[in-house]
This record gives sequence, structure tokens and C-alpha cells, in this order.
Amino acid sequence: MRNLGDSILFSATDLMRFMGCAHATTLDLMHLRGEGPEPGKESEDAALLQKQGDAHEAAHLAKLKSAGKVVVEIPRGDLLADAQATRHALARGAEVVFQGAFLSGNWGGWSDFLLRVDRPSALGPFSYLARSAMRWPIPN
Repeated sequence: MRNLGDSILFSATDLMRFMGCAHATTLDLMHLRGEGPEPGKESEDAALLQKQGDAHEAAHLAKLKSAGKVVVEIPRGDLLADAQATRHALARGAEVVFQGAFLSGNWGGWSDFLLRVDRPSALGPFSYLARSAMRWPIPN
């Protein structure tokens, strides 16, 4: 969670944290407002898991490209600009979007992979499924 203008922006991670412990969300909100305790430092285990997850994601991205998939990569930076770039890539019908960004109301964040599928939507004769590298088999 973070401040975005005069609003608080929540992510899927914030929702999962709330589902695990509503009090943790209360503490996060207090800290965001400058009232709560400083969050604890990330453990070495958590840092190692993050590093391994990033490596797995990078390997999956490389395998998609080597399998001939056309991938549009959205460099993570400003969420608003990234969401606009993602909308543009989706409207063009990109085969795969890596690190696509979404922003709607008080919710926003980045996806791992967006995969175009042949299912009609407001975009045209296709739509997208969000997938993480962990839940998506490598294409043939």
C-alpha cells in the first residue's frame, strides 16, 4: 500500500496480507500515515525467496522468448505511466505482456505475465489471462 495523490492505493499483496492478518493491515495504514511502528526488516529467508522468485521469472521470460512468443515488456516505474503502456499493449493485441500494470480506483499493481487467449472481449476477438511463472507451463 502507498499514497497516490490524496488516496491510498492497495495492491493484491495488500489484500493477501489483510486476509492473513487484519491487524497487520491496520499497522500498515498507521505507518503510512506516520503514526505506526516501523515495519520489521525483511528476513534473510524472505530475501532469498524473493531472489529465487525473480530468477525463476527471468528464466520463464527467456523460455517464452526462445519459444518464439512475442513479449511486450513494461519496465516497472511509475504505475500510472505503466498502466497506460499496458492498456496500449493490450489494445494492440500483444501476445504476451510481462509486468503489465493496472490501476483502477484504489487498486493497482503489476502482473507477472498476461497471455492473450482467443476469447472475445471489449478488446476484440481476444482477451487476456494473468499468469505467474509458477502457474504457467512453458509453451512448446
